[in-house]
Parts: sequence; C-alpha cells; structure tokens
Amino acid sequence: MYKLIVLPALMVLAACGTTHIERPNTTQSQMQRDIDECNYEGLKASPYNALIARQVTVRCLKLRGYTW
Repeated sequence: MYKLIVLPALMVLAACGTTHIERPNTTQSQMQRDIDECNYEGLKASPYNALIARQVTVRCLKLRGYTW
C-alpha cells in the first residue's frame, strides 16, 4: 500500500519542481533512460519517503554529469 502512495507523491514532486536537466552531447532517449534508472535507484533506496527518494535521484543524475 505504501508504494501506491509513494509513486504518486514522487510524481507530484517532479511535476512541481519542473527543471531543465541537461548534459552535453546526450540524446533525448539516453537522457530519459538515465532519468528512469535514477528514479528507480531513488525508489529502491527509500521506497517509503518520497523526499529522500528524490534526493537520491538528483544525486544519481549529478553523478552521471547532468546539470540543472
């Protein structure tokens, strides 16, 4: 039941904080794959706390060279 709450909460956080993520010489499909993988890592790290999951996702993307 908690997963049903966390995923929508994470999507709301993502929608509220619309940001422009970029990395030079990256295709749209590669960027989407990286975002999906980092979202997965965030949810895996903290399945019951959307704020921590978001922090893990952002850190993952920064480690891959993305900037805001």
